[in-house]
Amino acid sequence: MPTRVTLLTPAQLAEAFAVNADTIVAQTSGLTHADSLRSTPFALNWVVGHILVNRDRVLALLGEAPRLREGERACYASDPPQLTRDRAMRFDHQLQLLEHGQPDLAKGLLHLNAKDWAREVMVGERKLTIAARLFGLYTHDTYHTGQTELLCQQIEISMIG
Repeated sequence: MPTRVTLLTPAQLAEAFAVNADTIVAQTSGLTHADSLRSTPFALNWVVGHILVNRDRVLALLGEAPRLREGERACYASDPPQLTRDRAMRFDHQLQLLEHGQPDLAKGLLHLNAKDWAREVMVGERKLTIAARLFGLYTHDTYHTGQTELLCQQIEISMIG
C-alpha cells in the first residue's frame, strides 16, 4: 500500500511560522544590536534579516505587503552574506518586524482556500503549487531559525571568555 503524504493546512502552516518567530524572539532575549553583529561565523543580524526577506516572499504570495523596504532587503537577500556594519538594520527593529509581521502572515494563510492552495506559480524554471512553494519557504525559515540558536550560544560563549 503506498504511503500517503498529507500536506499541512494553511492554519497549521501559520502556527508553524509563529513557532519559529517566537523561538527567535525567545533565543535572542537580552542580546544587543552589537551582539547581533558579532561574526560567529557570520552575523546573527544577517540571519534574522534573511529570515525577514524570506517572510516577505511568503507575504507576497499571500497578497500582503512586505515588511522590508528595498534598501533594507538588499544586504540580507544574498548568500553568502553581504552585510556591513553601516548597512545593518537595528537588531531590535528586526525583531519588531518579525513579531509584527506574523499576524499578516497568519491572516494571509488563513484566507487561503483549496483552490488557492492548489494554484500554480513559477519559481525560477519550476512550476509549483502555492502549497508546495509555501512549504519550501517554511522549511527555509526553519533552517535559519535553527541557526539562530547556535549563533546565540556562540555569542554568549564569546561574551564569557
